[in-house]
Amino acid sequence: MLLDTATIAFMTGLMFATLTVAVFAQFRVNVSYRGAGWWLVGTALQAVGFILMLAITVGPIRRLAMFANPLVVLGQMLLYGGTVRFLGKPAHGRLVALGYAAFLAVYYYFIFIDSSLMGRSLVVSVATALVAGLIALSILAGRQRSYAGSAIFTATVFLAYSLFQATLTAATFVLPPLISYADIKLVPVRVISFIVPMIASLLWTFGFVLMFSQRLNAENLDRNRELQLVLKEVHHRIKNNMNTMVSLLSLQADSLDDATAVAALTEAGERLQSMGLLYDKLYRSADFSELSLRDYLPALVDDVLANFPRSANLSVEKAVDDIRLDAKRLQPVGLIVNELLTNAMKYAFSGRSGGQIAVTARLDGGLVRVTVADDGPGLPPGVDFQRSTGFGLMLVKALAEQLNGNIYLEPGVGTRVALEFKR
Repeated sequence: MLLDTATIAFMTGLMFATLTVAVFAQFRVNVSYRGAGWWLVGTALQAVGFILMLAITVGPIRRLAMFANPLVVLGQMLLYGGTVRFLGKPAHGRLVALGYAAFLAVYYYFIFIDSSLMGRSLVVSVATALVAGLIALSILAGRQRSYAGSAIFTATVFLAYSLFQATLTAATFVLPPLISYADIKLVPVRVISFIVPMIASLLWTFGFVLMFSQRLNAENLDRNRELQLVLKEVHHRIKNNMNTMVSLLSLQADSLDDATAVAALTEAGERLQSMGLLYDKLYRSADFSELSLRDYLPALVDDVLANFPRSANLSVEKAVDDIRLDAKRLQPVGLIVNELLTNAMKYAFSGRSGGQIAVTARLDGGLVRVTVADDGPGLPPGVDFQRSTGFGLMLVKALAEQLNGNIYLEPGVGTRVALEFKR
């Protein structure tokens, strides 16, 4: 069964209309890229052009068909303009406009002066072959490594389409003369001249979408690398500033005679040290936004104990699971462990040459459980852990609330404090 010209034109127009929707969706996502709007308008004009070919079969609007092919060619030229803009190359707008004006002059010559359907068909094939070839060469010459694969694919489609139109141009001289639109369906090659644009447009639209997506992905990767470098530098500067503050607090403490003030400044410096250690670990990690407790807590324990000479005689257990937490939660965990260890070193081993300290971190389901334990005498009589007004324990409870967790004493020998919070 032979398809008539109207049916073929309608099918082709419908395909371009569908692709217009696809390009519009891509345009909404990647409107920041130059060229997307040109591709959108170019695809829409080709859809309108092919649909206008139906007018040839409707008497009252028959003359509208004279605008069909010019719109198709203009749509192709806009695809070229969009392509070079996307590639960041000059569009040579005046030269393109001059070429389109020359096409219109010859095309309408074969309507108003020397009416020839074959002449018009020949002019359209030549113009389409030239524009498609120009698009292919532009893509190949201006492609970037980030989307080279999709660019080569898209250029190949346009090049194949250009060669087809060039072949169609040559075939015009050997095929039976084209007298009327009804003759199109009698020659398979001429029927194919409508079907090939459908297939080619589908392929090059797919190629354009791939080029957009691959370029966007590559730029996002570059942006992420830049952000990581900035974040790394921020962590480095924070760590250095904390070290400076620790040194200033130490100098200030050395200049004072009041034992209470000296102790307060020393403890403040130790808290800053625990925070500085966290930023140092984040600075050295591959991911600057999170860190494993296994990489942080053992080093923190060593740093805190190093401030107390008697720690050399202690048996220290560090059993920490590989639990990754973001920096926002690692900081209060580190401060809590610092505070509990400091209290243990101050009060658990008075009058003893040795002892035991254990720091553990376990993941039970979705619950993180951190414990700090010693084998000392426990809390003094009359001290209520939950109601203590001492700054250290008040700080620990406030930090636990910040984690939306609980902190409590566990029964047993010595002092055993457990912190629990959701991962």
